[in-house]
Amino acid sequence: MNFPKAPNQSAIADKESKANGVWSQWFDRVQLILNASTSSGTTKNRPTNNLYVGQPYFDTDLNKPVYWNGSTWVHW
Repeated sequence: MNFPKAPNQSAIADKESKANGVWSQWFDRVQLILNASTSSGTTKNRPTNNLYVGQPYFDTDLNKPVYWNGSTWVHW
């Protein structure tokens, strides 16, 4: 599993100290990978109870993170 490459720009924050759009997307992607790596296993062992929209899971069969979209597990 590789982290996505950081955006090729120097300013992370805008004038209001908020992450610029491309950095915000990058941080969201990294967080998804980190969260999913703490909950991982095979496709058949994905959680089935108490799921929430956006719940991450690292699928070791696919070797990539997936998340619950409210009705099924999907990946990027």
